[in-house]
Amino acid sequence: MEAFRERHTAAEGRFALMKDQAEAGYLTYVRKDGVMVIEHTVVSEDFRGQGIAGRLVERAAAYAREQSLRVEPQCSYARRFLEREERFCDLLTGP
Repeated sequence: MEAFRERHTAAEGRFALMKDQAEAGYLTYVRKDGVMVIEHTVVSEDFRGQGIAGRLVERAAAYAREQSLRVEPQCSYARRFLEREERFCDLLTGP
């Protein structure tokens, strides 16, 4: 996946993966009270099946850890991904 580049805009609460000038996918979040709330993960139809969503969630979780944030995934994909990955389970809030 070397051809993809990451773009993180913290002020907008948004991670994106770009290929050339096309946005392959994005993840949106809000920060509140020491928690990163992951709202949506979206992958463009042309880029589905290439691990884009997982890569976005993984990067968001790494950022949360760097910033000492807990993670509340409202996005069902992000929740399943993070619950499956033991290395991120400690970041999750609540049940």
